[in-house]
Amino acid sequence: MQQLEAKLKEPAEGKTSFVDYPPRANAELLRLIAVVPPKGSEHLPIPVCAEQNNKVLGTWNITAKGDVLPAAWSGSMVSAAPNSSACKDFIMASRAEITRLAQSNQPAQPPPVSEQPTPPMKQAASAAGSPAL
Repeated sequence: MQQLEAKLKEPAEGKTSFVDYPPRANAELLRLIAVVPPKGSEHLPIPVCAEQNNKVLGTWNITAKGDVLPAAWSGSMVSAAPNSSACKDFIMASRAEITRLAQSNQPAQPPPVSEQPTPPMKQAASAAGSPAL
């Protein structure tokens, strides 16, 4: 696991890179695949996908602060072939997004905030009918 952490902290010069841990894993082993932004784009989150037995177990983003947050993914959750990665679609989509953001030098966008306004607080009325303070 220390090898994985070390690779995540070493962005490649000028290109997006992948970290696949453990290397040469078979389908039965838990496998983690991450997309590491290029050097200079360390502010972007690191997308991570976990797979086992040709199924995606989960997707996350590691923020620049080190927080691990769930990553929304509605794409394929199983591998297309027995010898293919179940995380392939997630990783390719994440790589394209990181490349786009790195080239435009845009900061990562925070998660969307609910558009619904917070309802006003109701004041309890006293026995005389005026609001209690």
